[in-house]
Amino acid sequence: MSQSDYNCEGRKKHRGGARRRQRGAATADGVPMLHWSPHGTNFAKFKHAFAARVESQHGLPAMFLDTYEKAEPKKPEWKDYKPCKPAVVVAQSGQESKGEGQDDDTADSRTEHQEEADDAGITLQLLQVAMTAFDRAMDRYGKKLDQFEMVEYKIFGLIIEKLSAESLDRVKSSVKWAQISKSRDSLELWKLVRDTHNMVGAETASKSMFKPKIRMDIH
Repeated sequence: MSQSDYNCEGRKKHRGGARRRQRGAATADGVPMLHWSPHGTNFAKFKHAFAARVESQHGLPAMFLDTYEKAEPKKPEWKDYKPCKPAVVVAQSGQESKGEGQDDDTADSRTEHQEEADDAGITLQLLQVAMTAFDRAMDRYGKKLDQFEMVEYKIFGLIIEKLSAESLDRVKSSVKWAQISKSRDSLELWKLVRDTHNMVGAETASKSMFKPKIRMDIH
């Protein structure tokens, strides 16, 4: 036993209070570990810190930590790209017939697109520009979906890392755990953590356990 284990009066120092402070203390990233016991939980404090931290790093894909609903990028719609300008007379003398050097497939393709353009009341050129813009928007949309999926997959691991042994045991005791663990659905895991830790009045009850002792010490 070292000298530092005793106070100035020669009595042994009690480290229980220090252990209690460390139990709810934030880690290096500013987010405390999530704890659970029959007497209480720090879920409210943990949720606020964890959501703020992860949302600041990953943005929209992480918003479900607050809303409990997955956010998705907006899917492009053709109606937002389809030209609405009136038809312009482009068929002039000699242009309606197949030009020299065009094969049958090229002519048929042009005729098909021209018919679609005529039905929409627009020129073939405007239709092709709109179709190109729409295709590019769909490509960007697909990439965003992949990005959202990667972020959600990563958040699943971040949640697990912040569960204490007691909290993880409580989560795994749920009948929903097997399916959630298999699918690695971060939203469903987050809901399960909430449902297994959001004890009404638990945190208040946990703190009130020490009040009687404080009153006795004062008197």
